[in-house]
Amino acid sequence: MLAAHDTAKGELLLTEQPLLCTQTLDSWPLSLLCAHCSLPAGSLEEALVLQTGGRRRSLAQAAAATQSPRPSPAAAYWCEQRCGAAFCSEACRRLAAPAHSLLCAARDEGHPIRELHSAAKASSETLLLAAKLVAAAVAGALEQDEPAAAAAAAAAALYEALGAVAPADGDGGA
Repeated sequence: MLAAHDTAKGELLLTEQPLLCTQTLDSWPLSLLCAHCSLPAGSLEEALVLQTGGRRRSLAQAAAATQSPRPSPAAAYWCEQRCGAAFCSEACRRLAAPAHSLLCAARDEGHPIRELHSAAKASSETLLLAAKLVAAAVAGALEQDEPAAAAAAAAAALYEALGAVAPADGDGGA
């Protein structure tokens, strides 16, 4: 990297937002990381519940039952649909909402999104990572009020993530 000017030792040269942060499926049941930025989320009490066999959804449901957004100042911010996704702050929950709502696992049994999560757990985390990339692209395009661009970006990202060649226009993939 070349700098345009002299820099002091320890000076910050670059900051950037990650395209995507995700927690591995192996660590999901054992630790609370923010579903948006991957920073630690939640209290020590919540972490101990998970480490001793408790479940995320139980924690999220208990938090919802208190009728308070957070039962304690250090508690996680939970997905409002109670899928078990935790966030480190209200800001992260709000920033993640457009993409998270597309892949939120708080769906009825047999719903395609639930099936996607089950398939990812059974076969490969790469499937869920690809879905998260597509959801982020779709959510970004929808926020810009460009549904056609969102569909095209989502399709292109999905084909690229799966290592396939996108069908030609008008082909329909059949």
